[in-house]
Parts: sequence; structure tokens; C-alpha cells
Amino acid sequence: MKEIWDKVKRGSKWLGKKTSFIFQFIVTLIFICLLYFFITTHEYQGYWSRDLLIGMGITGLFSLVVLIYHIKQYYQQVEKMFLTFAIPIGILFLVFMLPEYIPDGAAHTWRAYEISQGNFLGREDSQVEIPIDLQENRENIANYYQYNQLLQKTTDYDDTVLAPSPAKSYSFLLYLPAAVGMAIGRMCHLNVFVATYIARAFNLLVFLGIGYWAIKKIPFGKKVLGVYMLMPMVVQQAVSFSADSLMNTSIFLYIAYTVYLLLKEKLITKKEKIFYMILMIFIGIAKVTYIPIIALAFPLFFKKNMKTKQEKIIFLLLSIIICLASYASLAWINQGNVNDSATDYLTDNYVNSREQLQYLLQNPLRIIEVLWNNQIENGEAYFNQMIGNDFGWLSIQTPSLYVLYMMIILVMAIFTEKNEVVLSRAEKVWTVLLALGMYVLINIGLYLEWTGVAEPIIAGVQGRYFIPIAVLVPLCCCMKNNFVKLKYANVLLWGATLGVHILTIIEIVNFFL
Repeated sequence: MKEIWDKVKRGSKWLGKKTSFIFQFIVTLIFICLLYFFITTHEYQGYWSRDLLIGMGITGLFSLVVLIYHIKQYYQQVEKMFLTFAIPIGILFLVFMLPEYIPDGAAHTWRAYEISQGNFLGREDSQVEIPIDLQENRENIANYYQYNQLLQKTTDYDDTVLAPSPAKSYSFLLYLPAAVGMAIGRMCHLNVFVATYIARAFNLLVFLGIGYWAIKKIPFGKKVLGVYMLMPMVVQQAVSFSADSLMNTSIFLYIAYTVYLLLKEKLITKKEKIFYMILMIFIGIAKVTYIPIIALAFPLFFKKNMKTKQEKIIFLLLSIIICLASYASLAWINQGNVNDSATDYLTDNYVNSREQLQYLLQNPLRIIEVLWNNQIENGEAYFNQMIGNDFGWLSIQTPSLYVLYMMIILVMAIFTEKNEVVLSRAEKVWTVLLALGMYVLINIGLYLEWTGVAEPIIAGVQGRYFIPIAVLVPLCCCMKNNFVKLKYANVLLWGATLGVHILTIIEIVNFFL
């Protein structure tokens, strides 16, 4: 009998470990949803709801207990500490950030909706058929009160309207998690705006899963990668409908996996090569300015974890071919696709890529001057936006002090982690040069495609465009001998990150109330 009881206890313990994060996600989601309705009930109806307060008390207590349990249980496991704090942080953004206020939120929502119907390539006329509620209300939601009214409506999914599809050029692969969530909402005949929250929750789950795996796989800089992925702007994009959600997360995983292969002492297996090829597909369907990040793998040619030079050459060439073929396939599918709103902007602002290129060829030093002027004019703004300073349509501004807090936490992550291995000096130089090169390429790309001919400042650049590549710099700051032993470092690190997000969410809530 004692043996049976011991088995039951071991089984319960194993099951508890496997399901504790699921339990944390569910109970935290309920708590933050109740908090949302508690705040909005008081703001718009003028009273504090006792029932909501009781519900918050119960679920909040459970959330706190499981948070403390995870901290005690997984204090030294960075990937699990990331999950422990990424769950409440992600749900805070999921609930309190209205989806239409995330850049191009409506366009990405419509793209996810048509994919949820099985229309992966979109209509030939670059239109999308969506419920009329989505089209009518996309620009009329200014606060939580209006959104709460929409959540109470009954959606007729047969009452549809055709709308432009500005996000058609993005691959359907980048919208699959959100499309699954949207399909579930539609099949259950839920209000379409409730369905959008379910869809965004699916994007959050994918972000949590891939983020966990990336941190677990990278052989050094685990805290750096974890904190970086919890920067406020990264989280905003992760819980949105934007293609940035899966795009950024996939590139983080690609970086982690590439570094893993670079520093692996044993031979690279066939399975690892196949998985790397799959990651190359996602790099290929990302924005063209991110494709050069595949050069991060070039130092593999000088490693000894493949048997022959021929094997290395074949592996690297095949990786490049798959990446470029993915990009070419997407470009072929999108040929002839016209974005009317973009066309109007290009015409009104005298944007002509061919003339711009001719202008630069005739004045080759001009691009250096433009890049310098742009850096002086906008460099600080890009940096703050990338960390998390201007949310939504760059209209929800938080104090710059929050950016400073986040940077202090990131520096703390660099110096409080004991790394057994790191990149060599040559690999670090190559990586930093690659990051700088891609920074320049993003700026030049928008100068050609989105800026008027001969303009002195680059138009259209936002800080969030640099999120996938900027992480390379702090990773190169990691060294073997820079470990600073600090008591309760992990609690301070992740707790401070959560604190920055709470301050940020307060600003967002005040904006929408």
C-alpha cells in the first residue's frame, strides 16, 4: 500500500510540474480580465463592484501563490523564470491594449480573419471579405467604454463587406496562430471582438512557447535574451495580430539556434540541420531587410562540428537557397498586389524608388549624409520606441524614465549571468558588424521605398523595426569572466521587469479610460 501511495505522490508531483504553468496562465487571465472589468465598471458606471472584487481576491491570491511557487521551484532555470513572469506581463498587454491601436492592427486582423476561413493566399482583387462589424468599428474605438459596448453585440458572420487588404503581402504562415484562434471564435459563434482576443491569446501562447525554447537552447546569454524578449514593445507586438508577432519570435529562435550550432562541440545531427532549414523558411518570408541575418551562420564554416568542408558548404548553401526561395515564392505570389493607401502616400510625397536610386548613384556620398542626419534627428526616438516608449500608433507615450529602467535591467542581465561559453572575439566582431549593416539596410530600404526623392531625412522608420536585430549587440557583451554575484539577482531581475510593465500598463489604461 505504501508503494502505491508513493507512486501516486510522485505522479501528482510530476503532473503538477507539467500543468502548473497552464494553471498560472488560466488563473492569471481570469484575474486580469476581472481587474479590467472592475476598473471600467467604476470608471463608466460609478461604483466598485463587490462581486468583481471578491473574484479578483480569489484569483489574485491563486496567481500570487503560483508565482511564488514557480520562483522557489525554478529560481535557477532561466527559461522557466521567463515563463513565470512572461505570463502575467503578456496577459496585461493582451487585456489592456486595444487591438486596433497597435500599428496596422485592423489590416492584420483582417488578414488573420481571411486565413481563418482557409483563404491562405487572399483574393486576386486584393480585397478581403470580413464581418461588417470589423470594418465599421476599426476607426471608431477610442476607449474601453466603446469596446465594452462592442463586446456585448451579437455578430452575424454572414453579414460581410469587402475591404482593402493592405497586409496581403505577408505570408499566411505568420498569421496561423491568430487564424486558429479566430476560427475557434467564429465556429463557436462568439462576438467577433471576443474572437479577436482569443486569436491574440494564441499569438501570446506561441510567443511563450518559442521564447521558452529559444532561451533553453541558447548556450549563453539566457537572461539577456529573456529580458530582451520582455521589453514592452516586444510584448506589445507579440500579443498583437501583427505579422511582427511570429516574425520577431522566429528570428529570436533562429539567433538562439544558430548560436547553439556555433558553440556545439559534438557533430551537428541530421535532425538539427532539417530544423535549421525550417527556420530558414521563416527568415525568407520575413521582411526582406531581415534576410541578411542568415549571415550569422557563416562562422560555422570554420567550426569542427561538421565532418568535411564539403558538408559545411552544402549545408550553408542549401540554407541560403531555401531562405531565398521562400522570399522569391512570396514575391511571386504578391506580384501585381496593389495597396491603394500606400499608393496614395507614394504619389502625394513624390516617392519614386527608381529616381531615388538614380539620385544616390549620381551623388554617392549623399546616402552617408542622409544616414547621419537621420541618426541625429531620430536616433534617440528609434531607440526609445524599440524598448517601449511610444505605444499603439505612437500616440501612447510613457515616461522616458521607463526606458532607462529597462536598460538598467538589461545591463544587469548581462553582468549577473555566469556563462560557461561565449562567442569568440572574431565571432563577436562579425555579429556586431552584421547588426550595424542591417540597421543601415533598414534605413536605406525605407529611404528608397518610402521617402521622397532627395529628402534629407528618412521617412517611415519606426523603432520596432530594429527589434529582431538589436538583441545581437547585448549578446555580444556576454563574457565568461564578467559574472557579478548578486544575492537574489533573479528575483530582482524578473521582478523589476514586471514592475516596468505594471508602470507601462498604468499609462496605457489611463490613455483608454
